Amino acid sequence: MIADAACYAAEYFGGTSAADVCLIAETDRADSALCSAQTGCATCTSTSKADAAPCMWFAEGFCGSECGMIGCGSTDCPSDDYDANDEAIHEFFNGGSAAAQAYSVAGGVLATALILL
Repeated sequence: MIADAACYAAEYFGGTSAADVCLIAETDRADSALCSAQTGCATCTSTSKADAAPCMWFAEGFCGSECGMIGCGSTDCPSDDYDANDEAIHEFFNGGSAAAQAYSVAGGVLATALILL
């Protein structure tokens, strides 16, 4: 998520020029798009942003480029099983293959919990 335009005012960047502030905002947008395109913890945390820092995996099941209202994500994944379940759930909720939908419903308590919420 990209902050409001007001957050990109030069005064918040120690007297940085307007052109440099625009470059910072564009880099943040690119990092956000790159990270949010990742669908699993392992791919998320192995993806590097423009500053070489890794993207962050959030327990809520998404990849992000920066901390937000829910805090910061993690750059470590809990386990391989977690990533496999997460991939299937992402596929399920984004209209993925029938096999992914069956796997996430039959194989994941997390999928069931998400559906019940």
